[in-house]
Amino acid sequence: MFSNSHKKLRVWQHAIKLVVHVYATQRAFPKYELYALCDQLRRAVVSIPSNIAEGNARQHERERKQFFHVALGSLAEVESLLEVACQLEYITEEELSTLELMCSDVGKMLSGLAGVNFQSSTINHRPSTIGTDSTIDHRPSTIGAD
Repeated sequence: MFSNSHKKLRVWQHAIKLVVHVYATQRAFPKYELYALCDQLRRAVVSIPSNIAEGNARQHERERKQFFHVALGSLAEVESLLEVACQLEYITEEELSTLELMCSDVGKMLSGLAGVNFQSSTINHRPSTIGTDSTIDHRPSTIGAD
């Protein structure tokens, strides 16, 4: 018989909150990102609780851990995509910090299930501005759009 025991896991509950928060944040993204950055971010963030649920349903420990590792990989992808969104000024530094904390919480809990040490790719790290040009226009090019 099917069990919804994954819904009792704190990590799954926090991952669902992360999904909802990311979706809400994306509403402010430019329309031209709908099928690019937005789509990739949505797929990655939804993958986290999905793999937690699937892993939790597995009978063998090795299989369970594999799904938890996949969820960790998706979490790293989400962190990276959120950094891109911030660099493109689609989200603020404050929004990024809030989402990073949520990612870190999920990552720590998930690492415990996967049996690995968690190192968030964004915690206590802000990218260097060395060699960047603050006048770069991040909007899509209109070259060849005629």
